[in-house]
Amino acid sequence: MGLGSDYNELSLTDMARRGGGNYYFIGNTAELPTVLAGELKTLQQLVARDAMLHVDLAPGVGVDQMYGFAHTRTDDNSLHIPLSAFHSGQNKSLVLSLHLADNSLAATVRPASFRLEYADLVNDRRVSAPLAGADLVVVEARQTPSGRVPVDVAAFAAARNRDAVVRVERVKAAAAYDQAMERYEEGRQAEAQEILRGASRNLRAASADLGGAPSLAAQAEEADVVADEAVRIDRKTTAGKKWLKGNRYDSYKLMLSK
Repeated sequence: MGLGSDYNELSLTDMARRGGGNYYFIGNTAELPTVLAGELKTLQQLVARDAMLHVDLAPGVGVDQMYGFAHTRTDDNSLHIPLSAFHSGQNKSLVLSLHLADNSLAATVRPASFRLEYADLVNDRRVSAPLAGADLVVVEARQTPSGRVPVDVAAFAAARNRDAVVRVERVKAAAAYDQAMERYEEGRQAEAQEILRGASRNLRAASADLGGAPSLAAQAEEADVVADEAVRIDRKTTAGKKWLKGNRYDSYKLMLSK
C-alpha cells in the first residue's frame, strides 16, 4: 500500500506482481479500513496457493510480450508464471503476444500448451492439470513480413471472442498509460500527451470494429482527459506526484481487469 506521494510506486507494483499479491494507491487514509477488510476477507476465502502456470511453446514460437504478470523463461522454450493464491470464485486471465517463425507451424498445430499446478487447500493435495482449449482464446493473428501465414487468419477472425478482444485492448491501453507516465516523469509531457491520444484513438477504433464496446469507448474518453492533464499539471508539485501515482495505479488495475 502506497500512501501520499513520497514512495516508489514502481517498486510496490513490481513486488505485488512478483509475489502474486495486490498493490493499492491510498490517496486518503480513510480508505485504509476498506482495503484491509477486503484483504482479510480474501485470506479467509483461500482455496488454492502456490499456483504456477507452465507454458510450453511449440518449436518456432517465441514470446514478444507477457502483460501484467512476472515470469521466468527456461532454455527448453518454456515459461513459468507464478499466480500465487486463489480465493473462492476468483479468475485470473493472462495476455501473451507470440510470434511464429515462417512456415514453421502448420495451421493445425497449437502454438503452446498450458499446465496449471497449485496446492488445493480444500482437498489438501497438490494438483497439476492441463488447461482445456476453451480456456485459451486467440484474439488476433497477423501476417508475417514475408507474406506467408502459417496459421488460418480467417478462421481466427471468424471465431473471435468479443470479451477477449476487449480484454486485450484494455491491456494495450494500460501499457500505453505506463509509457506515457514514464515520459511525464521525465518531463517530456508533450510526448506523454501524444501517447495517450494514440491510446484513445486505438480504443475508439477497436470499439468501432466490434460494433460498439462501451467499456472501450469509456476508456478512450478517460485517456483524452488524462492526456489534457499531462500537459497541465506540474510534475514537480505534490499534486503532480499524486497524479502520476494515481494514473500508474489505474494502469495497474486496468492491466489486470477482466
